[in-house]
This record gives sequence, structure tokens and C-alpha cells, in this order.
Amino acid sequence: MRKKAIILADCGESIGLGHLRRSLVLASSLADMGIECHIYTPFSLGENIVQEYGFMHYAWPVNLELLPEADILITASYRLPYNIQLSWRHLFKLIVAIDDVGDNASDADVIINGNIYAELISYKSNAQSKLLVGPEFSLVRPEFFGISAERATNTVKRVLISFGGTDDGKFAYPVAEALLERGLEITIDLIVSPLYSELQNTYGTQHPMLNVHQDNPDMVQLMSMANLYIGSPGGTLIEAMAARLPFVVAKIAESQSVVVDVLKRYNCPVFDKFEPTKIAIKAERILAQKFKPSPLAHKLSPDSARNVAGKLVGYLPT
Repeated sequence: MRKKAIILADCGESIGLGHLRRSLVLASSLADMGIECHIYTPFSLGENIVQEYGFMHYAWPVNLELLPEADILITASYRLPYNIQLSWRHLFKLIVAIDDVGDNASDADVIINGNIYAELISYKSNAQSKLLVGPEFSLVRPEFFGISAERATNTVKRVLISFGGTDDGKFAYPVAEALLERGLEITIDLIVSPLYSELQNTYGTQHPMLNVHQDNPDMVQLMSMANLYIGSPGGTLIEAMAARLPFVVAKIAESQSVVVDVLKRYNCPVFDKFEPTKIAIKAERILAQKFKPSPLAHKLSPDSARNVAGKLVGYLPT
């Protein structure tokens, strides 16, 4: 009988889409190994993204204790009560948590944290869990790794701006405005979250050098055309590193402090505060320089998601 995985992938305006996208990358690798994956999200937009990946979408359960039985449960959420997690023990052979912060109580057999700062996080409260921690376990689509050699040397430089799934434009638009006010000969691809129906746009969308994307654009294609990524130190930054794309990032949430510290250790262009003018000045300098990949890029592998999936299948009891 075909093995089955239940995946609880959180998303929403205050959470963004990082949990969901990482979960879908892992689900794709599991599906390649013959695992039937059922994806649950709490937000209607999640259905469209899940279906784009070719999976069946299910609504987030009203009663989390009543999940159907499966071989594997994978969670990517900060809002799963510990007592609920304990109630799942009889339903699943293997419980997996995709984590970012390490301070959430988790009754997981396996914890995955593929962030560049993951090895700095303590998991003392999860002494019995198997840890897949560090960028070698990052859940990044393999396609991002294949585009660095394809990137064209653009006569007009192209800048990709994306501050993640929680940005309704309040971060991306001011950076675009600051760049264009410097009189640079560039084209800007600006991405705002598809989770919002109303955007915070103080600049307008009709500028001939500005392309605005909201409806789940193809990030692989956009990064393959870009000469620079500007955004926050989140999941899109890992994708930019995989694509060997130069970047400038700024902290927009306190939870990003740890990754900012790591980036500073490697002398990466990162700002502690969101200051559009300073970001634009730094971006202009980088665009004028000879390309150098991030020193952190070598820690990432196109096989990481497949390797994680293989480990999970191997951890299943026979």
C-alpha cells in the first residue's frame, strides 16, 4: 500500500507564505519517492498554491485532534498546542516539525531547520528528536540552483524586490521609489504578497521601469533575469543565494535579528533597520561592481530537499 503524509502548512497575512512554500518543496521530494501527500492550509489562497504544485488541498481542520491517520505527519506552524501534538501519537508513525526559531514546544520525532543560522539554535528541549539542522537541509526548489549560469548580462540592469508574503507593499514600494529617484538605468520587478486585496502603494504602478507582480509570479524566472535581489532575510534570500544572485537585505521583523547577525559575520550587505535610501545607495554600488556570490551560497545544495525526504522515509519503522 502506498504510504501517506499529512502536511499542516500554515500561511496568512501575519505569517506569510514561507511555511507553505517549504512544505511544498518537501512534499514534492516525498512524492517523487512514492509518498502520497495531503496538504492542509488555513487560508483560501493556499489552495491555489498547493494546486500549482500538483497536490490535493484540504482545509485546515477545525478540530486538530481529528486528523486522519497517515504514515507521516509534517507540521509547519507556530500555533499547534503541545497537548494537541501529544494526541497525534497514535495516528502517525513519524511526526516531523519544520522549524525556524527553536523555542516552540514540539513532540516531534524529527525537526528540520534549514536556515543559515539554524546551528546556533538550541534544541535542548527536543533531546529525543532527530535534528536535520543547517543550510545543508534547506528546503529550496532545485530549479533555483540551475539558473546562475543562465543569467544574461543585461544591458539594462534588472532588480528584483520582494519582502516576503507579509508585505502588502509598505516595504517594497519605498525601496523601488528610492532606486528610481537615483536616476539609475534599471528595470525593477517588484513583488507584493498575494495575500492582500488592498496594497500600500504610495508611488504608483505606471512607471515604465517598474513591473509589479502579485499573483504568485514565477520566482525562478524572475531570479534568472535579475542582477540583484533586495528584500528581507527570509526564505527568498535563501533562494537568491541558491541562484547565486547578489543581494541587499534589511531587517523588517525582530525575529530576523539572528539571521542578520550571521550575515554580518560573513560581511554580507545587510541593514539592521529598514531605510530605503540607504538600501538604494548600497544597491547602486553593488550593481556597479563585479559579481561575487555570497560566501554562504556554498553551504546550499540542490539535493537538500531530496536528501531530507530520503531521511524521513528511512526513519519510518519497517
